[in-house]
Order: sequence, then structure tokens, then C-alpha cells
Amino acid sequence: MKKLVIRICSTFFIPSLIIILAFGAPARKPAAKKKINLALRDKLAAIASSKCLVKANVGIKVVSLDDGEVIFEKNAYEPLIPASNMKVLTSAAAFHYLKPEYTFKTVLYHDGQISGKTLKGNLCVKGYGAPDLVGENVWIMMKEFCESGIRRIEEDIIGDDTYFDSIPKPVSWPDNVDDNPYGAPVSALSCNYSSVRITIKPGQAGGKPIVTLFPFSDFFRIINNAKTNNGNNNLFIRRVFEEGANRILLSGSISYRSGEFSEYRSVDNPTLYTLSCIRETLRELGVEVTGTIKSGPVPSKARQILVFKSKPLAQIVYDMNKNSNNFIAEMLLKTLGAEVIGQPGTTEKGCDVLRMFLRNSGIDTSRIAILDGSGLSRRNLLTADCLTHLLKSMDEKFGEGYEFVSSLPIGGADGTLRRQLYNNGVARRVRGKTGYISGVKSLSGYVENLSGERFAFAFIVNSSKCGPYDVQEQMDKFCEAISSSSSSN
Repeated sequence: MKKLVIRICSTFFIPSLIIILAFGAPARKPAAKKKINLALRDKLAAIASSKCLVKANVGIKVVSLDDGEVIFEKNAYEPLIPASNMKVLTSAAAFHYLKPEYTFKTVLYHDGQISGKTLKGNLCVKGYGAPDLVGENVWIMMKEFCESGIRRIEEDIIGDDTYFDSIPKPVSWPDNVDDNPYGAPVSALSCNYSSVRITIKPGQAGGKPIVTLFPFSDFFRIINNAKTNNGNNNLFIRRVFEEGANRILLSGSISYRSGEFSEYRSVDNPTLYTLSCIRETLRELGVEVTGTIKSGPVPSKARQILVFKSKPLAQIVYDMNKNSNNFIAEMLLKTLGAEVIGQPGTTEKGCDVLRMFLRNSGIDTSRIAILDGSGLSRRNLLTADCLTHLLKSMDEKFGEGYEFVSSLPIGGADGTLRRQLYNNGVARRVRGKTGYISGVKSLSGYVENLSGERFAFAFIVNSSKCGPYDVQEQMDKFCEAISSSSSSN
């Protein structure tokens, strides 16, 4: 046996030497790296214990994507309100279940007879939750419809929104978002993010300011009680829903020296708003509609005219995360409910899908609360560990990870991070999802250090005694400390 051992060692001396060298040479590197990570931990701990954060509820975790080492954590398993960091979960689940190439459809039908250029019947439009049916796409869709030669519709335009339920907003949302575009209602047949752009410019002195709506105006009635004067701007703009109609109310005053400016307001009854936009577009394209607009299911006898498809999901999630668009997030949530559990899509079903996704990812959901897809609800609860786990998981998924990472804002460059993290050494080295509602500030994503090592991180702050910009400053310092570190000797 001894001779055999000697023989084996002799026979494999050179390869064994190579193996020993290969595994032995870097043995000192982990120690060096550990020393550096200990120094980084000290920096991160100092920031996490800053005066601004010391009395706040803070959850933080930083994990190396190279070897899975936890670089730093503080209250990482404490459930906290995540604000728009909920969109990390919503977009990850959407990519997982629907896939980046998924498209939403809007289908046109008619239930009558076509005689020459006249449709003697209803034009029916069924929505399947397309979040990107904006003015341009409505025009393209109706232009394709007009290629059939129809120039007159003798009955109604009917909108079928039954792919989703009829509840326009999550019940856990605050009450003060009625006309704010960030709290816009959703329907399976929605248009222009369920919002309208209101552009105002001064009129003649003593007269009313000039008001225009874009891209569609038929669904609104403007009640303009404002005046143009030579003082300061003191203008108030509201959107209310009265007597079945959306009214834009203007009061106060605008200076004649003021430049043109725009504000956005959400709408009530998004299905009828979409149908109004379609009717307005048809009129511009030379199609007469003699009937009215109303919601209802597509009649069983109706025949399909065309199927209009959205952009791929990857582009839609890109728009959502770069701009932190709540409307898109809630549309995706209900779509997940419809596609994974069954129609109609509901907020509750969508939340069930997100919880299932977390459990299948190995995350304990017993202390997590999911009430919407956007993060506007104050009853949502996530942990820093949950977010870093998801970020690490998505980074490892070849099939959807690239699209997920590219959807996140780039520090100092675009999206909601364009005015953050722009200093030398950190600019463009962070991709992260921001989050903010009153009393809550969050940031999670990826950061690269000077050696090219990448990290997943989550930083959630609730109930800080200092303002959101002070908390943001600490988050920026946190990312800068990671990006300026080095993992090499």
C-alpha cells in the first residue's frame, strides 16, 4: 500500500503540484478581502448610526454577488414599510411568471353587419390590462381599424373591462389620492395611465387663463373661474367627478408674467375615459359614431376585427421602474392575478401571486404583508433581507435577470436616481429602486465597487426624525462607501 501511494504520488506529481499551486496561491486573498470588508463594515455601521437615523426604524442588508458574503446588516429581518421598493417584488414576479417578451392585447369586435363603409352595429373593445395604451397607441390602433374602410358606426362603442374586477384602486390606499396621478385608478381597459395633462398659460390681463387638455379632452368639462392678474401665481387646480362627469376646476389667479406650465390629474371611470379617447380619435380620422359610449361585455355573437398588442413586458417594466409608475405596477399586479390564478384579475389575487413567488424563492412570508403592487399602501411590510434575496436571485436568472437589472434607475444618470449619486466615483455605479411616501424612504438595488465586485443592497427607513432629503443623503453616503471600496490587495 505504501509503495502504491508513492507510485500514485509520483505519477501525478506534476498535476498535483499544479492543483496545489492553483488552490494554494489565492489562499491569502480571502483574508485580505475580509480585512477590507471589515473596514467597509465599519464605514457602513457609522452611516447607519448617524444622528439622522439613530431614532428611526432602519433595515439594511448588503450582500456580495460574487460569493454571497453578507457585508453588512442591521435589523435585516425587521418588517418595514417599503414604499415603492414594492415594485422590486412586482417586477421580479412579473418577469418570472409572464416573461420579458409577454405582450398585452386590446381586441376590437363588431356585432352587426358591414354595409359599404357603414358598420350597422356596435364597435366593441375588450381590454386585457395593457398599461401602455397611451394617446399615440390609441391613434395607431384606430388607424388600423379604419383600414377596413368603415367610416360610420351606427350604434355604440362598448368597452369590455371584465378581464379585471371593477374595483379601481387597492382598498388599503390612503384617501387623499383622489385626483393625484400617482393614485390613478386602473381598469382592464385603461388609457393614458388614467390621467390627463392640463396645460395653463396666462390670458389677457383681467381675463381667464388659457387651458388645454392633452392628449384627449372630450371626457372633461373645464370650469375656469381663475383670473389673469399682475400679482403672483395663486392658482388652484382640481379634478372632481360630479354627475357622472370629470370636471377640471380652476380657481385663484395666475400672473400675466407667468410662463406656460402643465400639471397632471387622474380621472374617474377609466373604462369610459378610454372609450371617449377612442371616439375622439375616430372623429379625427373621419369616422362618424352616431351612438354613445358604455361599458359591458362583448356580445357572444360579436366577430373579431383586430388584435392590437402592447410593447413587450420588458419595456413596460423599464418605464415603471425608471419613473416609479404606480399605475403600471397595479396593472401588472392584477394581470398576474388573472394569468396565474384566473380571471378576473384582482388586487387580492395579484398579492397572492407575489406571496407565492416569495415562498418559492425560499423567503419566509410569515412577517411580510403585501397589499398592493406599487407601494402606495402603508400596510405593506417587507424586510431588507427579502429585498436583497430577490435582487440576488434575479441577478442569477439568465432568462429574465438582464431585463430586470436594466429596468432600475442608474445613479446620477436617469429615472428617479438622475439627481442622486452623481459624484465622481459613484455615478453610474449604482442601479437602484427608490421609494418614498410620508415618513418612509427606501433604496434597494445593485452597486459595483472599484474592483468590479458587485453587491445587492437594501436600505429601508421608517419614522426618521429628520426630513427625506437628510435620509437620502445618508443613503447616498452608504452607496458611495460601497462603490469606493476595493476587494483587491
